Amino acid sequence: MKISIAMATYNGEKYIQEQLDSFCVQTRLPDELIVSDDGSSDATIHILRSFQDNALFAVQIHENSENQGYTRNFERALSKCSGELVFLSDQDDVWFPEKIEKCIDVLGRHPETQLLIHDLSYCTEDLTEIGQTKIERMEKVFDLDHDFITGMATVVRGSFLALCLPIPDDTSITHDSWLHSCASIIGRKRIVSEVMALYRRHASNATSMNALNVSYTTTIRYFKKGELKRLLFQKTAPLDTDSNKVYEWLEEHKATLLANELTERELIERRFNQEIQRVQAAISRSELLKLNRIRRIVPIVRLMISSGYRFYSGWKSAIKDFMVN
Repeated sequence: MKISIAMATYNGEKYIQEQLDSFCVQTRLPDELIVSDDGSSDATIHILRSFQDNALFAVQIHENSENQGYTRNFERALSKCSGELVFLSDQDDVWFPEKIEKCIDVLGRHPETQLLIHDLSYCTEDLTEIGQTKIERMEKVFDLDHDFITGMATVVRGSFLALCLPIPDDTSITHDSWLHSCASIIGRKRIVSEVMALYRRHASNATSMNALNVSYTTTIRYFKKGELKRLLFQKTAPLDTDSNKVYEWLEEHKATLLANELTERELIERRFNQEIQRVQAAISRSELLKLNRIRRIVPIVRLMISSGYRFYSGWKSAIKDFMVN
C-alpha cells in the first residue's frame, strides 16, 4: 500500500523541522511527501530542500507562483498525491512514531471507512501538553461526527479523495471540512479515540481564532456560555437557504458511490429527505422573521412542533427568532 503525506507550508521555518523529523521516525515510513508552499519568504523552502536531499522517501516540493491561501494550497498538495492512503499534515505539529502504522491497521480492519480522524493532544508553543485532547474537549458538547474536523489528524483513501476534488470555490469551505463532509454524508467517516499527534497551538496557527483550538484547558460551560451568547445577541439570523455544496456533490457522484459500494441507496435517500426538511425549515425561519414579534409566536411554535429547529440549536434558536429585531 502506497502512503502519501500532503503538506501545505507558508513561512513555517520556526517549527517545520520537528514535523519533518517526526515523519522520519515512523515505524512505517511514507512513500512520498508532497509539499505545496504558498510563497514563503523565510527559510521554509531551504529547510525543505535540505530535507529532500536526505529523506529515505520521495519528496516533491511545489512552489506557488502567487499566494493561494490555506485551502487552495492544501488542495494543490492533495491533488498531486498518488498514494492509496493520503495523510494530511500541517507544518507545525509532531506525529507519534506509530501514527502511520496504526492508521493503516485501522483502515485495513475497516475497508468500508474512507476517511479516518484520530485524537490529538493540545500543546503550547513549546510542545508542552496542556492535559486535554480534542475529543475530551468536544465530547458532551459537540456532535463529534459532524464537528470533529482537524486536517492534521485526518487520513483519506486516495480513491475517495479523487472523488472529492476539486474543493468547491467557496470561502466558507476549507479543505478538511470538505473532505469530512463528503465522508460523513455517505456514512464512511471513522473516529479513532487514540491520540497520535501533538497539536501545537501558537499565535500564527491558521485556526488560532477558533474557540475549539485555544491553548488552555476548557470546560463544558466554556462552550455552552459562548454558544448561548452568540445565539441570543447576534443581530442577524444565520439562515442558509442556498443549495448545500455537499448535496450537490452527492448528487453528482451518486452513481459512482453506489457502483463502488461506498454507500447505500437507502442512506442517500434519507440524506436527501433530511436536506429537503432542512431547507423547508430555513425558509420557514426566514419568513417568520419578517413578522413582528407577537405574530411570530404561532409559526415559531409550529416549527418547534414539526422538529424544524433540530437543524439549528433547538429551543435556543426558537428564542432567538422571537427576540431578534
